[in-house]
Amino acid sequence: MKKKIIILFGFVLAMQSILVGCSFQEEQEVMAQGLKPVVVQEIKEENYFDQISLSGNIKPTKTIKLAYKIPGGIIENIFVKEGDAVNKNDVMMQLDAYDYELKLQADQAKWESSKLKMESGIPSKINQAKAALDVTTKNYERMKNLYAEGAVPMAKMDEIEATYIAATNTYQEALDAKEYTNIELQQAEAARDASQSNLKETKLLSPIDGVVLKKIAEIGETAAQGYPVIVLGQLDKVEIEVGASDSSINKIKKGQKAKVYVYGIEKEFEGIVSEVGALADTETRTFPVKVVIENEENELKPGMVGKVDIPLSEKKAVLIPIDAIMNMPEGPIVFIYSEKDGVVREQKITPGEIVKDKLEVKEGLKIGDKIVIEGQFKLKDNDKINVEAIK
Repeated sequence: MKKKIIILFGFVLAMQSILVGCSFQEEQEVMAQGLKPVVVQEIKEENYFDQISLSGNIKPTKTIKLAYKIPGGIIENIFVKEGDAVNKNDVMMQLDAYDYELKLQADQAKWESSKLKMESGIPSKINQAKAALDVTTKNYERMKNLYAEGAVPMAKMDEIEATYIAATNTYQEALDAKEYTNIELQQAEAARDASQSNLKETKLLSPIDGVVLKKIAEIGETAAQGYPVIVLGQLDKVEIEVGASDSSINKIKKGQKAKVYVYGIEKEFEGIVSEVGALADTETRTFPVKVVIENEENELKPGMVGKVDIPLSEKKAVLIPIDAIMNMPEGPIVFIYSEKDGVVREQKITPGEIVKDKLEVKEGLKIGDKIVIEGQFKLKDNDKINVEAIK
């Protein structure tokens, strides 16, 4: 067994020596011929999107400045801090409610009084007035008959008639009082409901699921009606606003996709164009474009700076690696490899747009050309080369 292992180990060493010898021999032949090792790439037409890159700031898709609708009061408690996440209807701030509770008690008492008056006092007066009118009406009718027969003097008839008219008026006043009391009851009910609502409004509730961006007021301060005390932002989606030039604004469409690279966290996100402005900014002379980004993980914070890449149109072009280009006094050049001759030749090019790590070549190259992309800095025109790889 030991003898077999020694024989196998010797065989492996022998093979390594042969391979190393062959490789060394090839290298010696290349060196002897003066061939320079390079890597070449065949030119192909590529599709790419013509795009614009613009910078802007991240901000919430919705910002709400919360204020009290009621006349205000002393801030008794604040339940949130800046940066806190809140849910819809969470209580964020509480005013001292003592004055509002007193007002509600007074309005409640007034309503109960009007209600009692409407339910018992008014019906009682109407019944009394109706009973008195019924009795007076009977007496009046009887006296009219007697007066017609000449049995009752005119003075007595005038007296009973006056009593009848007074009873009729009293009954009508009782009916009218019911209408007035009903109006009073409605007014008292409205005042009570308003007081109840105002008491509820001493608690400031969040209208959305969001984040507290800024806390403006402090405990003990007086919160005035309509004056913002807390600023909320909706951050499950954020937006970045950029300014597009007049030459590109008509190529940007609402709903198209965009790439957003955020510098602070060095991360790229996909966004959707949500708004394309129709009016240029008077100072920058650019048109506002808003891109919405999903932010479920809350990675994006208001104020972060990002770069937005918006594709405008698809193009076909000859693209080569920027590293393959050599800037010479007479202009940019590349080395074209001739398989037939085994040499490279300088070729001037007319550059176009930069597309990431590649450059568009407008003139100087054609489809199928092979250019040197590694090792070109050691070359000169008509050098013979050793092609180590073709990409």
